[in-house]
Amino acid sequence: MTDHRNLERARAAYEAFASGDLATVMDLFSDDIVFHVGRNDIPAGPYEGKEAVLGYLSRLMHETGGSFKTEIHDLLANDEHAVALVTTSATRDGKSYEGHAVDVLHMHDGKMTEYWSFAEDQSLVDEFWA
Repeated sequence: MTDHRNLERARAAYEAFASGDLATVMDLFSDDIVFHVGRNDIPAGPYEGKEAVLGYLSRLMHETGGSFKTEIHDLLANDEHAVALVTTSATRDGKSYEGHAVDVLHMHDGKMTEYWSFAEDQSLVDEFWA
């Protein structure tokens, strides 16, 4: 049995980000993608369009000295969505963070159109970025 197309696309986006291949990540996004990032600090969103999302991802890596990582525990997909259960980690300004999150990806024609991230403990995320 082959994986659902949206499952393959979502996995490819996470793998490309993990390897620093932002060009491939951008190819997997629709031109009008919207990133919803629920932080109350410097990387807060939403970010609309590929250029804004690329700026966000680049800043995320810059602010963490390239240490920001996302590990997938499970990935589910259907014709309209993908859902990733992930652990994120990073270091910044002498602080470390590791926590679980659920990422919800809206998909259309094999491209990600919208991204939502929901942290297990948003207060820890906010404290890390403060």
